[in-house]
Amino acid sequence: MRLHVGLLHYPVYNKNHQTIASAITTFDLHDCSRLAKTYGVKTFYVITPLEDQQELARRVLRHWTVGYGAEYNWTRKEALELMAVSPSLEACVEEITTREAKRPVILVTDASRKKAPGLTYVQARNMVRRIR
Repeated sequence: MRLHVGLLHYPVYNKNHQTIASAITTFDLHDCSRLAKTYGVKTFYVITPLEDQQELARRVLRHWTVGYGAEYNWTRKEALELMAVSPSLEACVEEITTREAKRPVILVTDASRKKAPGLTYVQARNMVRRIR
C-alpha cells in the first residue's frame, strides 16, 4: 500500500479562527506512529515549520529508535521508524512524488467547528480503494 499520513501543525486555525502553528505533543507522535504501523502506512509525517518543534519530534524519534529506548521497547521503535519530520505539506508532497514516481492524492480531515461539505467516510474509503 502506498498510504502516507501527515499530522499538519501549520497552517491550522486556533479557537479565534486565526492561522497559527500548533504545538506538537509527544502523545501524538507515539499514538500516530502506532496507528501508522497498525494500518500499514508507509510514512507518518509530522509537519511543522517551527524548528524547535521539529527538533522535539526528532529527539523523541532518536530516543525510541536508537540506544536504550530502542532496546527497552522494540515495538515502539518499529512504529516510530515510520515517522518523518517535514517543514511543510509541500515538502511532503515533493518527497512522496520523488519516492513513488507519482504525485499523491491528498485527503484532509478537519476538526473545526465550521462544517463545510465534505466526503463521507464511505466516499473517502471508496476513493482510497480506487487509488490503490
